[in-house]
Amino acid sequence: MATAPPSDPSQASDPSLYNYANRVDPLFLAALKVSRPTTWDAENLPSSSVSTNDHPGPTSPPPTHYTVASSSTSANAQPSASDSHELVDTYDLSMITDGRTGLEFLYRLRGSCEGNPVYQAEWNAAMSPVMTDPYSEITSPALLKRRHSVETRYHTWVAWRDPLLPFRLYWLAETLLKYWECFFFAMIDLARGRSGVDGQSLRSSTVYQWGVTFLFLIGRNAVDKDQNHIGKRLIEENGLWFKIKDRIAWFVIKLGLARQPNAKQQSFIGRAELLLMMRAGFENSKHYGRVCFQQTVVSMILLFQIGVRIGSLGWSNVTYRDMEKYMKLEDLTIMREGFCRWSVTVRIHHVKGRNLSVDADRVATFKLDPVTKIHNLWFDMGLHTLVYLLARGALQGCRTLQDVFDYQGHLFIIKPDMLKSPLFLERKPRGLELGNGPASANGMNQSIKTLARLAQLAGVTSHAFRRGIGNLAGLILGAEAAQRLLLHITPKATYFTHYSHNTMNLPVTQLALGELDHTATRPNRQLAIKRNNSSQLAVQALILSSRSSTSQDAPDNDGSADADVDAEDMLSLHAPAPSTSTSKPPQPGKRNTVPLTEEEEAQVAVSFVVPVYGDMPTVLQADPSVKLYRGQLDEAWDEFYRLMPDGARLKYQPQREGIKRAFKHYENHPKFLENKSALEEARQTSH
Repeated sequence: MATAPPSDPSQASDPSLYNYANRVDPLFLAALKVSRPTTWDAENLPSSSVSTNDHPGPTSPPPTHYTVASSSTSANAQPSASDSHELVDTYDLSMITDGRTGLEFLYRLRGSCEGNPVYQAEWNAAMSPVMTDPYSEITSPALLKRRHSVETRYHTWVAWRDPLLPFRLYWLAETLLKYWECFFFAMIDLARGRSGVDGQSLRSSTVYQWGVTFLFLIGRNAVDKDQNHIGKRLIEENGLWFKIKDRIAWFVIKLGLARQPNAKQQSFIGRAELLLMMRAGFENSKHYGRVCFQQTVVSMILLFQIGVRIGSLGWSNVTYRDMEKYMKLEDLTIMREGFCRWSVTVRIHHVKGRNLSVDADRVATFKLDPVTKIHNLWFDMGLHTLVYLLARGALQGCRTLQDVFDYQGHLFIIKPDMLKSPLFLERKPRGLELGNGPASANGMNQSIKTLARLAQLAGVTSHAFRRGIGNLAGLILGAEAAQRLLLHITPKATYFTHYSHNTMNLPVTQLALGELDHTATRPNRQLAIKRNNSSQLAVQALILSSRSSTSQDAPDNDGSADADVDAEDMLSLHAPAPSTSTSKPPQPGKRNTVPLTEEEEAQVAVSFVVPVYGDMPTVLQADPSVKLYRGQLDEAWDEFYRLMPDGARLKYQPQREGIKRAFKHYENHPKFLENKSALEEARQTSH
């Protein structure tokens, strides 16, 4: 067995050998260390090495002779153990000198190793960490943290049980077999989880993950009495993996660890909850800073329409922040599709998992279309993004909102010096202004939670948006499309990589806004969609809001609220009363969830879910602006049906597409011909 390399590269006698024992060919490594590898010169190679016609084939046996890589040593001399020069296998070298490409590569290798020995040592020392670090360790800081945590706990346990044991014997095979079961029991017994009814139970999956991590540490650190690595043999031949797995199952059963994914009900939120949060935020952004709130709106619409993880928008680890793994302004493309109609193309580069250049196929692109209905204007990604970028001064040629409306270009241009700037910025203390650094995923999640509490929504996190759109995509587009939307699968087939826009083909805006609900033809899917839209969180928030407004209007009330409330009261989102102090704005308080009676749930759910005007929920109809436009539309349609022949009202619904069909159907009708000029004017007005 080879002697284990030192744990610290600085302690190694030769940095190029650090952690190289079982990773590279020792002869090739020896060739790289030679100061002047003269045997790499073409004139010193055997004739069969440079011949293009009769070179040894793949099945030819390798020659048994070796040459010493030094001009001062005879080729036939046998090197002693003390000889500082290394042996070079001429058969291996001959395989890379056939042809122009091989010779060019050979000359480059010679150039990298010739010259000052100090430079060679520095080159080897710099290359060693790059070549030896496992891929997962340089791409997953969380994995490194978990391994370090388990390793530190094991060291602490052994030091506590056997204070006189030298540190170099902590990973001795006898020590491992003696202490690992007691160590696991102590680690489980002293840990505090976050699951279960009490919110402090440890999950079985967490303990299983500890077991996998501990096995990795055993494979890397376990040694015998001679300090030779025996981790692999200890795991495989001694069956330590099966013993740890069985003991973990015993711990789960005997200690009653939580085996459910989460005892708390996971929240699925969508359009209704987002509307409540945005209304509450607009009402209170005069206290908290409108630009900060506008940034949160853009992030929430992204979460709502494409279901991206919050860690893809901001950095989730300090290492990722230093590596600039967060969204930048260059990841957006804003296209003008008409007057006040803008689409936004979003590129997601950093997803859960590995995010280096070898995973370039995991970059996802989504197109968020402009909304087509007035009551969905709250969720128009193009409008909110342009307002946000305008406030940051990132749009070239646009200084005011009127400049944005009057812009005639095809694409909005972001200032070149800001393309590498983070899309989402961190907040300054008190959250009133934006800073210069990138926003963290945790900070953005806290901003969303604050808005949710302000709208009296309980249990809302950024991941609730992802669950909501994922569930809806599975019902309407199918499970495979939902997996592509959530980036759970990355198709590597030629079609998806070269002949398809992949995720850009998904109608994410129409899906999120309910415009594709009618395409789910199966009755069970229609029921599931209605159930998905019947949000318990939104119902509770509306009831809480109505109770709050009732208590504010009637100070002498005993606190109980009448269940018979109308939509106007339910939509009145009252913000906390402004503080009289001018030193800082009021902070939103944390409200307790009020349980609903069956009568309250039934009444509010009916008024909230059942479509009354097109696909517009009843609560949206109570909005003053929506009521105004709806009244004007009703008057226009009444005038249209008055001018049309009898029966048109029953045959053609009040939709713009129905006008063309009605004109074609009644083109020869006397009443139609009599009122044709007025009808043509109404038709032009509808467009």
